[in-house]
Amino acid sequence: MPPPLNLSRELVQGVMRALQQHDGRARDPRLAAQYLAALTGLLVGNGAAAAAQKRELLDELGAFSRHVLEDVLAQAQAQAAARPAPPAADPEKAFGVWKPPAKT
Repeated sequence: MPPPLNLSRELVQGVMRALQQHDGRARDPRLAAQYLAALTGLLVGNGAAAAAQKRELLDELGAFSRHVLEDVLAQAQAQAAARPAPPAADPEKAFGVWKPPAKT
């Protein structure tokens, strides 16, 4: 098994900066992801392997990307669930009077 990847905030920010310097529109995460997908295809396509192996590797990388996405979504959901709910409004501290609009 290969060693785990070392993803860091600095790495992500550096890659995003490089993409944005190349194309300012890459501030949009969807376009940045398109660039990364194209680079992945280019790197795999230019690698020294048979076409079938390249296709298999690209399929594995797609599955790996989905795994990372699912992990990120699960972490975000867990963090949202762990946040305390905002306090309910205290009726003792409420002020003002609402009156329905006059019928004309």
